[in-house]
Amino acid sequence: MLYYIASLKGKPRTPPSLDEVVIHQYLAKKSGMCLSTSYNKLMRKFAIALESETSTHIDSLCNSGYLYMAPLHNVPNDLINFISASSGVFKYIYGGTFDTVDEARRQLWKDNKEKPTWALIVINDLVNGFDIDIQLNAKSLPALNQVVTLNYRGGYSPEGSEMYMMSGYITIQKLLYDYFIYKQHARGLIPSDFSPSEIIPIMVSFPDIKNEQHFLVEFAGTLMSLAIILAFIYPFTQMTKRLVLDKELQTQQTMLVMGTMRHSMWISYFILSFLEYFLISILMTFVLCLHALTLTNPLIIFMTLLVYSCTLIPLAGLISTLFSNCRVASLFAPMLYFILAVVNFLIHGLSETGLLALSFLSPTGMSNLLPSILKRESGSGFTMNDFTNPFFDAFPYKVILIIAMDFPIYLLFMLYLDAVLPYERSMPKHPLFFILPVVKRLKRRFGYCTDEKEESGDDDHDDDPRGTTLMDPSVGIDAMTGRPKKPIIRLRKVRKSYSRGKSRTVAVDSLSWVLYQGEVSVLLGPNGSGKSTTVGIITGMTKPDKGDCIVNGHSVTKETSGVRASIGLCPQLNTLWPDLTCREHLELFAKIKGLKGAAVENAIWDVLCAVDLSDKIDFHISMLSGGQKRKLCVAIAFVGQNRVIVLDEPTAGMDATARRHIWSLLRAMSAKRTILLITHYMDETDLLGDHVGILSNGKLTCAGSNLFLRSYSGFGYTLRLNLLPFDRPPIHKNDSLVTSAEREVNCLKETWSRLTNMIKNIMCDVYCTSQTDREITFRIPNGHENDIPKLLRYLERIEKKEIGLRSYALVAPSMEDVFMNMLEARSDNGHPSNVRTHLHQKDNEVVKGKPHAKPAKVQQGMSATPSVTSEKNPLSLNQDWCKGNVPIQEENVPRASKKGQSGTVPPTTLSSSGSEVSVQISKKTGSTSPVRWQVFGTFPKPPPPLRSYIFSLKRCSIDVLYALYAITTW
Repeated sequence: MLYYIASLKGKPRTPPSLDEVVIHQYLAKKSGMCLSTSYNKLMRKFAIALESETSTHIDSLCNSGYLYMAPLHNVPNDLINFISASSGVFKYIYGGTFDTVDEARRQLWKDNKEKPTWALIVINDLVNGFDIDIQLNAKSLPALNQVVTLNYRGGYSPEGSEMYMMSGYITIQKLLYDYFIYKQHARGLIPSDFSPSEIIPIMVSFPDIKNEQHFLVEFAGTLMSLAIILAFIYPFTQMTKRLVLDKELQTQQTMLVMGTMRHSMWISYFILSFLEYFLISILMTFVLCLHALTLTNPLIIFMTLLVYSCTLIPLAGLISTLFSNCRVASLFAPMLYFILAVVNFLIHGLSETGLLALSFLSPTGMSNLLPSILKRESGSGFTMNDFTNPFFDAFPYKVILIIAMDFPIYLLFMLYLDAVLPYERSMPKHPLFFILPVVKRLKRRFGYCTDEKEESGDDDHDDDPRGTTLMDPSVGIDAMTGRPKKPIIRLRKVRKSYSRGKSRTVAVDSLSWVLYQGEVSVLLGPNGSGKSTTVGIITGMTKPDKGDCIVNGHSVTKETSGVRASIGLCPQLNTLWPDLTCREHLELFAKIKGLKGAAVENAIWDVLCAVDLSDKIDFHISMLSGGQKRKLCVAIAFVGQNRVIVLDEPTAGMDATARRHIWSLLRAMSAKRTILLITHYMDETDLLGDHVGILSNGKLTCAGSNLFLRSYSGFGYTLRLNLLPFDRPPIHKNDSLVTSAEREVNCLKETWSRLTNMIKNIMCDVYCTSQTDREITFRIPNGHENDIPKLLRYLERIEKKEIGLRSYALVAPSMEDVFMNMLEARSDNGHPSNVRTHLHQKDNEVVKGKPHAKPAKVQQGMSATPSVTSEKNPLSLNQDWCKGNVPIQEENVPRASKKGQSGTVPPTTLSSSGSEVSVQISKKTGSTSPVRWQVFGTFPKPPPPLRSYIFSLKRCSIDVLYALYAITTW
C-alpha cells in the first residue's frame, strides 16, 4: 500500500487501471488506514502538516464506494459493456443509472450512509461531442477555493494533480476517453491505420514556482489583526477610567445614598457604552470592507466587531472594581489590554484546544479570529457559504461562539466583585452572599436557627440609648406640648472596626443614639472620633460589625433601599461631575427622588434660590468656587421630598455671609425634617443644635441640649477683670534694673492679691485661670449661680479706681469650652468629672502642705521662658504666685554702668498664664539683650516619655540615611 502511494507521488507514470484503484481503495479501508491513528502516521510519513485545512492524498485514497451514472437517456448501453470488458471489478462497484440528475443526487444523499458513493458520472453528450461531468466526493479532490499558504504565489497546493490520480478521477476520465475514441474510430471519423490502444497517456505534475518567504506577506495578516484589535484600546481605557473616576469622586456612592439602584446605574452604563461601540463597529466595518476585506461578507465583519466590543463593556467594569484611583486604573487598563491582545502572537505551537481556551480572554480570542478571516480573504473570502463548503473549518466559528460567551462570564464576575470587594464608604456583601439565604432557610427548617435576632446577635433591649452615656432626660419631649417626639433615626449598639495590619481599630464602639423629627441634631467630635463612620452607617455606605440602624422604620443592614429612599446627603467632599451644570446636577437628583414634569423645574429653582445660587444655574462645576460647590452640595441634599438630611461639614470653605445664609436655610428646613449636622464650628452648634452629641474615641460621651451640656460639663461662668494702668513706683538714683523691676512686680502682685481676696470673700471656690498686667480671669464653678448677682452688685458699688479696676465682664461658657472640657473629662479614667476644679483643689492642698523647691538661677542671655508646672495641676495657675510666695533669685544680671543709665529703669512687662510667669525689661538704649526671669514652682516638669526618645532616634536615623543617599547620588 505504501509502495502504491509512493509510486503515484511526484513521478511520471500512466494512470492506474480501474481494478488497481478499486482494489487499493478497498485494502485501505479494510486495513484501518483511514482511522485517525493510522491517518496521522501516514500524514507524518509523507510530510503533510497535521493542521492542514485542506484534503490530502490519504483522503483521496480513502474515498471508496459505488459508481453511478445519469441521466438514463444519455447513457448508451455499450458504455456499460465497454467498462465491464476492461475491468473485472466493475460489476461490484456499479450502482446503476438514474433517470435524471436530480433524482440521482437526492437518492445518493439519502443512501450515502448505507451505500457510500464513489463517483457520479453525468453524461450530457457522448454521441455528437464529449460533454461529461465526473463528480467525486469533494474531500478526495484538492480545494480550489481555499488558501493553503500565503507564501505560495499560486495560492493553492502544488500537489493537487496527484490527488486526481489517487482518487480515481483520472482513471474514470481515461475510460471515458477510450470509449469515445473507440466509437469515433468505429464510425470512421478517425483514420483506419490508427488504433486506440496505441494511445498511452502519462501523468506528471507541472513544475511549480519556487516557494519564497516574504517577510511582509507572512506577517501582514498578523500586523493587520493587531491593528484592528488595538483600535479599541482607547475607548476601553476611557471607559475604565470613567468608572473608577466615579468611584474616586464618590459620585456613585452619593447617587446610591440618594436612592439610585445599583442595577440602574449598571444598565445606563451598558446602554451608553453599547451605543458608543455600535458606532465604532459601523465605522470600522465601512473602512475594512472598502479597502481590506472586499470579499468577506460585511455583515459578518460588523457582527464580529460588535460582539467583541460588547465583551469589552463588562471587562472594563471588571477591571474598575479592582481600583479606586483613577490614575492607576488609566495606566493599568491599556497595559492589560495590550498584553491580552499580543499574548497569542507571542506563544507559538499551541493546539486548537489551547487556542480556544485562550479565547475566553476576549482580546486574545479576537487575535485568534482575525488571522483566519484575513487568510480566507486571499481566497473566496469569509462568507456565510462556508457552512456548505465541504472543506468547512469550524475553528473561527468556535472562536466567535466563545467570544460571545465571554460577555455573560465577564458580567457575572463584574457584578460579584462589585458586590464583595470593599472600597471607601461602601458596604460590601459576604463572599457567599448568593447562597446565604438558602443556608438560612435550611437552618430554620431543620431548627438550627429560629429567630433572626438570635442569628445576628442583636439584643432586644437596645432601644435605650443611654447606657453608660449621660443623656438629657428632656430629649425627645416637645417643650410646647409635653408630648414625645417621633423618633426617625435609631442607632442600636452599633459597632464598627477596621483592621490595620495585625491590630484592629475601633471606629464606632457600641453607639446608641436617637434622632427625632423636627430637630437639628449636631454630632461633634475630634478628628478620628468616628463621625464619618457613623454617617456611613446611617446612609448605608458602611456595614456595621454589630448592631443596626433604623431609619424611618427601615433597617440599614436589611432594607438599604428603603432607607435611602428618604435620605438626602451632603458628603464631606464635593461629589460633583466637572462637566455638568448646576441645573443638570439638581435635575438628575430630583428625578432620582421621583419628581416629574414641572415639579422638577420648580424644585430646582426653589433650592437654588435658597442657597443663593440662582445666578449660577447654567454654570459648569469647573467654573464655580469652592464655597459655591459646597452650596450646590447642600442644595442637592434638599432637592426632593427627603425626610432625613445628613450634612457632613456643609459650611466648610464658605465665607461668613454664606455660612449665615446656610444657617437660616437649615433652621427653616428643620421644621418638617430630621437634620443630622456634622461640624467643627461651635458657633453653628450654638445656633442650630437642638440636640447635640459629642463623640470621642468611637463612643458617645453625652447627648442633649446646649444648656444641658453646659450644666453637665462643670464648666462655669468666666469673670474677667480689666485693670487700670498702675502707677509705677518712684525710681531711686542708685537703683539697678533688677531692683526697679522687683519693685514693679511687687506692686502688681499687691493689686492681684487685693482683687483675688475680694472675689474669694464672696465666692470661696472661685479660682484664677490667668493673670497679666492688664487683666485677671477667674473661673466660677457650677453651683454658684445664685451668688453671681451678689458678686455683680458688689462690683457695681465699690470704687473701682481705688482697687485698680477699670471694668469687668461675665462670660457664659461657649460650646467650644464645653466641648474641650468634655473631652478632657472623658480622658480622665474614662469618667466625666470637673477636671479643672478638681486639679485646682489638689494643687492648693499640695502647695499649702509642702515648701517650695529651691529657686533656679537666672542666667544671662536666656530667651526661653519655661513655665511653672505642677504634676497635679498642669492647667491652673499656682495660687502661691498670686500671694507673692514664689521666690525669684537673680545672679549675674548685668548692671547699668554707662553714664546716663544708672538712674533710668526701662518699662517692664510682666505676664502670668497658668503656671508661667515672664518678666520682660525692654531697653530703649544700649545693646544689652532683654532680661527674662524663670520662676520655678514646687514641682519640676516631668521628663518626656520613652516614645519621644525612640521617635527622635528614628528621625535621626532617617535623616542620616537620607544624607548618605544624597551624597552617593551626587
